[in-house]
Amino acid sequence: MPQLDAATAELARRLAAVVGARNCLTAPAELLTYEADGLTHGRTRPDVVVLPGSTEEVAEVVRLARAAGRPTAHGPALLRGFPAL
Repeated sequence: MPQLDAATAELARRLAAVVGARNCLTAPAELLTYEADGLTHGRTRPDVVVLPGSTEEVAEVVRLARAAGRPTAHGPALLRGFPAL
């Protein structure tokens, strides 16, 4: 996976400030689990995965993603460039 572009890296930094660095995944090895929904075709690794621990964190993650012009996805609907909830 290529290195994150500056805008995505900045978004990841802001997301980590909300959910904690341990709950904001950007390393390729960490993202492998999230690149498919259990099917073996159509694998697409997201750039960032966040694991919020509260309703407030979810709301802030969505706010930050929208402010950055980035869509969000949850569950099996992960697509490249989406921070996953």
